[in-house]
Parts: sequence; C-alpha cells; structure tokens
Amino acid sequence: MDNRRKRLGSHPPAIIGDKLDTIDATLNAGISEAAVCRNFDVKYPTLIETLTRFSCPGSRGASSP
Repeated sequence: MDNRRKRLGSHPPAIIGDKLDTIDATLNAGISEAAVCRNFDVKYPTLIETLTRFSCPGSRGASSP
C-alpha cells in the first residue's frame, strides 16, 4: 500500500488563540452565533465544534452547572 495516501493526523484547529478569545467575548456580549460566523469568516459547524472542544464559558459548548 502506498504510504503517501494515509492520513497521519487531523486538520489543525481553525480557531485558536486570540481569535478564539475574541469570539468567546463576542458571544458573551450577546452576539448571535450566525453573526459571529459572518464577522469572523468561520463556518457554523466549525464554530460549534470548536466551542464544544474548548468549552468556552457562556457559549453553546459549555456545560450547564
């Protein structure tokens, strides 16, 4: 089998660092997820997966107390 065709890892995170912090602050300010996607040029599924992975407080991905 050709080893070049195997995937050795996943894609790097699309939202990291300062961008993630800014998106989190924007969501906490009450801006809708759709507006965040438009303003930060992020696809909706990517936003939701990232929020779930990092469990940003005040966002959809955070667990309720």
